Amino acid sequence: MFVVHFTAGLLGLVFLFHSANGHGHMMSPRSRNYVAGQDGTWGEEAGVLPRESCPHCLNQKAAEDLCGVGNAGSYDANLDSTGVPMPWTSQETLQVGQEFNVISHLDTNHAVSTNLK
Repeated sequence: MFVVHFTAGLLGLVFLFHSANGHGHMMSPRSRNYVAGQDGTWGEEAGVLPRESCPHCLNQKAAEDLCGVGNAGSYDANLDSTGVPMPWTSQETLQVGQEFNVISHLDTNHAVSTNLK
């Protein structure tokens, strides 16, 4: 009976929050926003993502989107810095059953950062 009440209460709390203001990105394998922060361009260059000035600020997206929206735009569109669609570029290829490490960077709005491995 306790589990039912606890679960119902927890679900009720979840519905109170409509958004999250998390700050972070995947460092390995690299997320698109992190790639854009490292390899992007401030200018216009075919086949190169626009530079992401805040790769850890990817904290908004529409319900029907897969990726988020950063300062450089929507990562669902995957457009290069000239506005042309780019092909998918995998950052790592894994085999079924293969173990791998995920490295992420979490940053609070107070600029205190932690790297998790």
